[in-house]
Amino acid sequence: MELIVSKYLGYCFGVNRAITTLFRTIDEQPDRKCYTYGPIIHNKRITDQLAQRGVSVIDDISLAEPGSLVFIRTHGVSGSVLQALRQRGVEYVDLTCPYVQKIHNIAKESDSLLMVGDVRHPEVIGILGDAKGEHKAVNTLDELRKLLRSDPSKSYTMVAQTTFNMELWLAMKAHVESFRSADGQTFDSDGIPVSSVTICDTICHATSDRQKEVEEMAKNCDYIIV
Repeated sequence: MELIVSKYLGYCFGVNRAITTLFRTIDEQPDRKCYTYGPIIHNKRITDQLAQRGVSVIDDISLAEPGSLVFIRTHGVSGSVLQALRQRGVEYVDLTCPYVQKIHNIAKESDSLLMVGDVRHPEVIGILGDAKGEHKAVNTLDELRKLLRSDPSKSYTMVAQTTFNMELWLAMKAHVESFRSADGQTFDSDGIPVSSVTICDTICHATSDRQKEVEEMAKNCDYIIV
């Protein structure tokens, strides 16, 4: 039996950075009470190792004891969560992935944010929590079409969840890029007035590279183990 190993096997940059920082910090402060705000990553082996080291997972900041140390998950959180931690006298280490942080910065500067992603996902929840002004979220091409047709007077900055499906994101981009402008108005490919959109490519390259490779491997392998 031939075994083909992905060239992208292992953690991406953001996750590797977070895990390295977290374990180094708890090694340096072995007697300090530590928590992660939500699972640091979606990996049971890592969360089990942290539990054995006395690092608890919390989803409610009121559970963090004053004087303790909280590690912010790679998915990130809104600024209001960080402010609440400071008010409780809790120190934190922000392990938000830099690619996710980039979207937070866009959200803080955009008057109208259009988020493409799963509204139930921690990353999306945190980003929308930092939105400066009005914000909307869509998860499908059909939802995008309907939203943009609902108010042609609007102007959005469109970003994507870093782990969003690349094929679907490209379809959404193509839809927006097909728009034309005339007499100060924007129209879609069917000639219907729509909101204007500025696109920001925010899908993580590590995600898109893995998605592409899995697609290619699936064409040549009998089984794929993730």
